[in-house]
Formats: sequence, structure tokens, C-alpha cells
Amino acid sequence: MGTFVHLHTHSHYSFLQALPKVDELVEAVKKQGMDALALTDAGNLHGAIEFYKEATKAGIKPIIGVDAWLAPRSRHDRLQGEKRSRIVLLCENMEGYKNLMQLVTLSFIEGFHERPRMDREIVKQYAKGLIALIPSFSGDVAQLLSAGDSHGAAAALSEHQSMFGAHNVFLEISHHPGVPGHTEKMKKIVEMSHTSDVPLVAQHDVYYLSPEDRYACTVLRRIQQGERGYNEEEDFSFASEKQMREWFSDIPDAVERSGEIADRCFVELTLGNWIFPEVPKDEGKTYDDMLRERADAGLLTRNMERTKEVDERISYELSVIKDKGFAPYFLVVSDLL
Repeated sequence: MGTFVHLHTHSHYSFLQALPKVDELVEAVKKQGMDALALTDAGNLHGAIEFYKEATKAGIKPIIGVDAWLAPRSRHDRLQGEKRSRIVLLCENMEGYKNLMQLVTLSFIEGFHERPRMDREIVKQYAKGLIALIPSFSGDVAQLLSAGDSHGAAAALSEHQSMFGAHNVFLEISHHPGVPGHTEKMKKIVEMSHTSDVPLVAQHDVYYLSPEDRYACTVLRRIQQGERGYNEEEDFSFASEKQMREWFSDIPDAVERSGEIADRCFVELTLGNWIFPEVPKDEGKTYDDMLRERADAGLLTRNMERTKEVDERISYELSVIKDKGFAPYFLVVSDLL
């Protein structure tokens, strides 16, 4: 594509953090003449399918991602006041999409503490097919640079490269001169890019569409936080390509790189069909036979009397399942009950 693409974008599925609905984001992309967009909601994939449908219908290339939280140590730790970091993960291919679903699931089931959190153990396990952007505000590299720990920042960046691969990690830079210390931090990130050979990508972390929406977003965040938030006077609206090129005129490659990353991402979803796992079958039995056995065993497990009414109901339900061809999949469900 060779042009600017928003790769760090939040919709209203970033609950109490961002304003735009998915269709509004897609419409904004069309109005700007852009042909791709990434949706990276905070910690979740709730909007992924809606986004995929809306973008595809509009002729916009959908890039599915997540703005994830990383636990400082293990996802199993539950420490009050821990300093979490963020990482933007983009699906490069179907393997990446499946891995991202697994990571998000584990972040809720195993890692939830105030926020759904991943840790380096599972990220390393499910890193294939994913592209990582290290955020300019709350990525661990940016946090360590702000703390004056350049060696720690370099070590963290090297760790990301070992997890995702050297060609799949990018340092994000952004333009927020109104945020205290942000300009100096961006200079340090640019320097780190030069010394580490990790490419820069220019982004504008989007939480609302128009600068006039800032106050509404501020109210939303105060509802979540219960107090005044950080950087409330700064602009996090949907920046145009023209604006991005003006802001980063000294490093245009960082703007172009967003399009190069978008070119690499391709996930094609098959929607509207049932997709079930492979179900093993006992030798000499049909799936319907096995499901009947499970139903009979369920009566014993629940100490239910086998009355005529119960038997007729079971027979009716099994006949419906048989007609639909769903017996193998109800066997899977029965294992979970």
C-alpha cells in the first residue's frame, strides 16, 4: 500500500476508554481515502467480527489486533499497584489470528487482575503469525526509557525480538508535544531504533474521531477511573495522512512503514458456517449410538427416574439432533457438562 495506515485504533469495545463505533471508524477511513485499518481494542477481540464484516463490505482491508496488557512477571501474580505495560499485536495471517484468540482467552481466564493480562510465557508460546508494535506511551521500552534505564529498555526490546522474530517487532513513535516529557522520550526511541536496528512506525493512538470529541472521551474515562486522568488536554483523534506526514516530515519512512506492515497482514475469515472440532468415534458405533449412551448415563448420574415422559423427550431431542447431523458436536458438549 505504501501509504499511512492506522494500526493502533480503539473502538467503543475498549470499554469506558474510547468512543467510535466500528462502522464510524470504517467510514472515517473511507473519507480519508485510506484503504486499510487495524482495530486494536484494549485487551479484547469483542469487535473483531463486526469490524471484519464492516471493513470488507466497505472495501477496506481489515487488520485484526489487540492493544494488550502485559503482566510485569507472571500472569498468575495478583499484586496491587503493579506496573503493567502494553503491547499492540496484529494478525499477519490465520495462524496469528488463532494464536491471538488463544492469548486473549488466557489473558481473561488465567491472567485477569483489574485487566486481562498476558505474560511473556504465553506470548512466547503463541507468537507465530503476530506482528508486535511497542507502544510509545505504555510499552515496556518507553516506560524504561522514561525511568532513565536505557539498558533495561534495550534488554526488553531484545526479548520482544526473541519472542516474535527480528522482522516482526516495531517501535512506535507518536506526536504529542503537549504531554510532559513525550517529545524527549520519542527522541530516545528514535535513538534506540538506530542502535538496535528495530524499525520505527509512526502512529496516532486513536480513541475518538474528531478533536471536538475529546471532552466526551474525558468524561467516559473519568467514569472508569473515578478521578482526573492523564493527558486529558492532548489530542487522540483520528489523524489524517497529511497530518501524520507533517508531524513526521523528518522521518517519513516511519509513516510509510505503517502501510508496509498493513501489506503484510492478511486474514480471511469464513463466516456463516459451523466449524466444529474432529470428534473420535468408538469402533462399531455411530455418533447417534454414542449420544444415546451418554443420555442414558446422564439419567443415572442425575438420579432421574426413567419415565415414559422422560424417554419420549430424550428420543425427540435425539431425533432432532440426528436430523441436523449434530450428534458428534453434542458429544463434545456432553464432555463439558
